[in-house]
Amino acid sequence: HVDDVAGQPGWDQHVAAHEATFVEFFAPWCVFCQRLAPTWEALAEELERRGAPVSVASVDCVAWPDFCHDMRVQAFPTLRFYHRGEQANEGEYRFDRTVDAMVDFVTKKIEAEQIYRQYPEARVAHKANWNSDHPGCLVSGFLLVNRVPGNFHVRSFSKHHSLNTFRTNLSHVVHHLSFGAPLSAAHERRLRALGQTHARTASLDGRAYARGEDTSHVAFHHFIHVVPTRYVLGRFWRDRFSAFQTTHQVHVLEYPDGQPPEARFAYDISPMSVVVEAKSRKWYDFVTSLLALIGGTFATFRLASQAINEGRCR
Repeated sequence: HVDDVAGQPGWDQHVAAHEATFVEFFAPWCVFCQRLAPTWEALAEELERRGAPVSVASVDCVAWPDFCHDMRVQAFPTLRFYHRGEQANEGEYRFDRTVDAMVDFVTKKIEAEQIYRQYPEARVAHKANWNSDHPGCLVSGFLLVNRVPGNFHVRSFSKHHSLNTFRTNLSHVVHHLSFGAPLSAAHERRLRALGQTHARTASLDGRAYARGEDTSHVAFHHFIHVVPTRYVLGRFWRDRFSAFQTTHQVHVLEYPDGQPPEARFAYDISPMSVVVEAKSRKWYDFVTSLLALIGGTFATFRLASQAINEGRCR
């Protein structure tokens, strides 16, 4: 049978009485948990029939939300294998939810624990390289949009889980975000030479937007103003190109209960464009300026000399 664990006190008692535990963190309203319930009970019966030294347990995260928050349960159902209260290496189950597949998973974990019991130094060596099971992901691609104000959203979604909205963390790092066709390496070098004053084509690049564990139910909303820009940096065609400059503001929004947060990027494309033109001075401009400086100096000395002579005559 499946053991029901009643929060932190029940968990402490359970792991003290059982060396290995395969536990399900669930929510009664989750349809995926409802589908898993008969399979989870069948798994417990099959492991008991085989005499496996593992307990099959379940935790109701609606009844014990604080405990599930402390256990970092981000979706329902979450299935984990624990050894003496500590999560095993790669102990989160993410495979087929069938009795055979889960029995095979538990068998491999038990065999691994037997090896660690026989060779304790192996546990210490492997623990340094255990997979931390980081839930992060990398989003890459492009969108085709009209030249009108719009927005796009990044949110968590799973085909096989119901999200725990209070543990959904939309912290992110913007490695690169730009508008328009990608610039060539030569054009990027020319823009870097201009500096940030006239070359803000990727104002979000390299910035991190992270929230702590206690503020997971919030998300960043980005507001980007896009300005079409024409660069004329020389006489040749390769020195003339178009790009989009951006200015950026960000706000943190707290979401209501039950609503999963999402990172939002809203943009507004300016109807006016900017032309950045680099002009070099001709050699004859320098000569003209030099002659003007010499002439002005000569005139100043001449006026001063006349004033001095008139003063002496008097």
